[in-house]
Amino acid sequence: MGEPMHKIIKMVIIIGITIAFLTPVSLVIGDDLEPPVITSISYGPHTGVWTDPGFFLFQSCTVTDNVSVTDVRINITGPIGFISINESMTQISTNNYSYEVHNISLSGTYWFFIWAIDNSNNTARSENYHMIVFNTYLTYIFVDRNNTVGPWLGTAQYPLQYITDAVDVLAENGTIFINDGVYENTSINLNKNMNLLGENRYSTILDGGGSNTSGIISITGNHLISINGLTLQNAIYGVKAQNSSNATITQCSLSQCTGSALFLVDTENVLVSSCDITDNNQGIQLTNSSFNLFYHNNFFNNLVHVSTFSNASSNGWDDGVTGNYWDDYRALYPDATVVPATGTWDIPYVVTVSGSNTDFHPWVYPSGYIDTIPPQVILLYPNGGEELYGTITIQWSASDDYTMDLNGSILLEYSPDNGNVWIPIASHQNNTGSYFWNTSVIPNGEQYLISVTTYDEFFNVGSDTSDSTFTLNNFQPGDLQITGPSQGGNGIPFQFSVVASDPRGQQIYYKWDWGNGNESEWLGPYASNVTTTETYTWENDGNFSIRVKAMNTGGTESNWSTPHLMFVAEQINFSNVQLGHIYFKLFSFNRSFLFSDFLAKLSVVIILTSHELELEAEATDIVESVRFEAHNQLQIEDMVITDDDGSDGFSCFMNVSRGTYILNISAYDGNGSLVDQYSLSTVFFIRIGRYATQPIGETRLLHLRSIPRLRH
Repeated sequence: MGEPMHKIIKMVIIIGITIAFLTPVSLVIGDDLEPPVITSISYGPHTGVWTDPGFFLFQSCTVTDNVSVTDVRINITGPIGFISINESMTQISTNNYSYEVHNISLSGTYWFFIWAIDNSNNTARSENYHMIVFNTYLTYIFVDRNNTVGPWLGTAQYPLQYITDAVDVLAENGTIFINDGVYENTSINLNKNMNLLGENRYSTILDGGGSNTSGIISITGNHLISINGLTLQNAIYGVKAQNSSNATITQCSLSQCTGSALFLVDTENVLVSSCDITDNNQGIQLTNSSFNLFYHNNFFNNLVHVSTFSNASSNGWDDGVTGNYWDDYRALYPDATVVPATGTWDIPYVVTVSGSNTDFHPWVYPSGYIDTIPPQVILLYPNGGEELYGTITIQWSASDDYTMDLNGSILLEYSPDNGNVWIPIASHQNNTGSYFWNTSVIPNGEQYLISVTTYDEFFNVGSDTSDSTFTLNNFQPGDLQITGPSQGGNGIPFQFSVVASDPRGQQIYYKWDWGNGNESEWLGPYASNVTTTETYTWENDGNFSIRVKAMNTGGTESNWSTPHLMFVAEQINFSNVQLGHIYFKLFSFNRSFLFSDFLAKLSVVIILTSHELELEAEATDIVESVRFEAHNQLQIEDMVITDDDGSDGFSCFMNVSRGTYILNISAYDGNGSLVDQYSLSTVFFIRIGRYATQPIGETRLLHLRSIPRLRH
């Protein structure tokens, strides 16, 4: 190579070296634009008291970078008099840094943030954090979740933001007052004598955030702790007390706990009063916990109100006068009644079947409400001025502020005299709002009132009455009177009469009961106030009570009438002519000397005589006249004789010829009505002497007449 070529190569090398030194490293290895990442910042205490021995502030974090971290610094400012800090944090491991501030002697709020830089000068800055330092523990601290910007002095004007902060700096026997609001993801531990007081039990809400929170409030140790005026919800446990005693929980609501609203383990002398324990898997769970007291609480809609394990037998559930409200009480004790003076039931509530867990005075209503307000009753119909008849519908409206349905407590009454006298219609009725009342059995009148009365579980009475009187104008025939015979023979048709009137002129039906098991259909209709007559025949003897009832065309029925007694028996018979007998009357000889059962079965009588046919009758007192009839079966020879003078008995003489006769006898009462009759169908009348025969002529029968017997 020549000299020129060496110069060119030397020049290229010089230029390359120059470019290498002048080009930034980032262009050689690529641009680093990612800043460090600051995570896992922790610090403490969030609140503390600097006078505590060994008190100091500490901060820690984790810083990572894609290449490398050059420096991590902390910037701390504090109250007036505090010298601000801007120093590098101590690297305690590859990516972890910490810092401590000792010799704190000023109370106030300390703010800090963390700053990091990598070797490419990329920086990162955390958000601001604060720590609150007090000179001494506070005896009364206010908390308000809405105080997000400070200052945080624990006063009413400048409350702390977090409950845990207040617990950390609360003096022994101090009080934390929590303002209204929802305090989410709350989990606090109470381990000193203290009072936890909410502004309002329904609007000061400590929410556990679900099953991730074991207990909203945990109590350990034997401390005098009072919890009042809070809602604890949405956690595994609302309050969990373990190995503790002497806590008091009052005026709180505990709900939506998947474990138990109140969980006591190895705990005693806890008082729970005036709390609502609702919508939990278990209301209270007691494990090896006795000598605790629970009263004036409301247990609603828990899957299990109370469960016990191990030794949990000796707990109290009332204060000797009143106990708790249990929403399943009515279903378990349907026969219990109210003790109005105390607002309790008369049957104890068994809290758990094992051990001595019994509420001897359970409340009737939540919070022990004693009901003094009577039910509200409004009578809707009839309310006055109406004219009513038949079956009407009484209508009312009744309700109570606490008693659910008032069933079994409705009393209906009517007054016929504008309220002077009250007569029950129905009692112990359900509160259906209506009742069918048959007014047809009530006397007509113009001064009627209706009253509806009810009472609640505390025996408060409510009632309402018709505003004015109304009129009843029913079809009321009164006591129907049957007219007709009172005795007679069987087989005889008898007539009976009755009359009824309807105030509105409606037509009337009648139904007859003939006393022998036979009733007529409804007969009619007939005109109102017109006498109606029916005929009936009894086939057998006996005593019969005849009744009749009436019904108008509107369907209103009367009662059955007073019975009309009917005695059905023989009223008339032949006294000197009997079946199966052979009679002799020849000249001065007159007697029957032979009876033949054979002739009786043939219904035959034989009379051998030289005289006329003499007939005599036996009759009852109602018989006023008797008609005797003789009918010759071989010729037309009928003879009829009536004897209407029974002073010396009823009898007659018939001058008939010999032959076979049918003898009839009929009895009539004083009205001329047939009351009985009797017949002998085959009487052989054999007459000897000058009157034995008479000319037959054209009246002779060409065949035997067949006439049935009238009496069997």
